[in-house]
Parts: sequence; C-alpha cells; structure tokens
Amino acid sequence: MDVIGYDPFLSEANKAKLDPAVKIMNSNEEVMVNCDYLSIHVPLLPDTKDMVDADMIAKMRDGVRILNYSRDGLVNCDALLDALKSGKVAKYVTDFGNDKILGEENVIVIPHLGASTPESEDNCAVMACNQIKDYIENGNIVNSVNYPCLSVPRNGSRVTVISKADADVKAVAIAGMTGFNTKTRGAYAYTIIDGATEEEAAQLAALDGVVKVRFIG
Repeated sequence: MDVIGYDPFLSEANKAKLDPAVKIMNSNEEVMVNCDYLSIHVPLLPDTKDMVDADMIAKMRDGVRILNYSRDGLVNCDALLDALKSGKVAKYVTDFGNDKILGEENVIVIPHLGASTPESEDNCAVMACNQIKDYIENGNIVNSVNYPCLSVPRNGSRVTVISKADADVKAVAIAGMTGFNTKTRGAYAYTIIDGATEEEAAQLAALDGVVKVRFIG
C-alpha cells in the first residue's frame, strides 16, 4: 500500500517519525485526487468547510472510499449522497452522523468515541503533560490550537517571543545569538532565539507588536 498525505503544520520532529515510504504532497487537493482511500483529519475552519464538495469529488478517483473522523462540515452531504448514488464514491465512513446520511446505502456511521478508551485518555494525559513541560522548560510549542507550532532542540539559554506577525523581531538579533527560528500562524508569530541574554530579551520586549517575551536560562 502506498501512503500519501499533507499537513501544513507538520513539524520536523513529527516528519522524522514518518515511515520513509510516506510521500508528503503539496496540498490537500493533491492528496484527495490521488488516493483510493481518503482519510480526513482536518479542523473545521471557514477555509475547510465543504472542502469535499461536488467539484472536488468530481476530481477524485472513481470508487474512492472516504473516511471522515474529523468534523461533519468538512464534507458536503448533498454532494456526497449524489456521488454515492452514482458510484463515484463507493463508501463513506464517519463518526459524525446526521439526518441526511443516517440509513443511506454505503454509509457507515460509528460512535464518536475514538478518544474515550482508557488507553487513549492515558496517552492524552501523558502527552499534554510532556508538552506543557517542554514549553515551560524549553519554550517549544507543539500541537497548539491558536499559536504557531515551533519546536527546536535547546542549546543553552534562550528567549521566546510571541508577537504580531508583522513585528520586526529579527531586527535586534545580534551576532552573539546562536540560533533564530520563527513561524507565523494567522496574525501571530512565535520566535525562539538561542544564545540571547536577559538584556536582549528586554530589547525585544520593547518592540512594537511584541506581546510577550520570556527568558529561559
């Protein structure tokens, strides 16, 4: 089986954990039009609502199987039902049932309980604790909902900066800083600077658009 996927927020650490045979595509559409089994794991946002609509389904392979364990609004139900009746989509499996698809042929609806097993709850608790600890001790952000995800191996002291995306944080980076990494997400940016001092952290805090600066010694 060939596995392809796309994640605009895939960290280098998680990318390194993938099997080398997994092929990373350049967009959601490139995945959807090139697979026989489409598994959707995407948040419901204004730009992802109805991402699987009639136009997208028409581009997909004939007989595609769609598995949606994310959110109901990602798939347009009217377009899906038309595609199921025509045979363009062979099966639809989801844990978000609604009145339109319940009882329809070739639709499999299961309970939305994947994260409710004892094993899943234990793993989630451990993961949350580890990620909070990593943020407190190293300033790394992993799996954030609202801020950019940025995780960098720590090399000595570091400064972390939360700022507006257009803030010129790099303007005060000086030669003594051994590392400068930044990522943006929406209106905000998150920056990790290794080798910076508390004095330089104060300089950064004075910049327009900077929301919060933290020095980690």
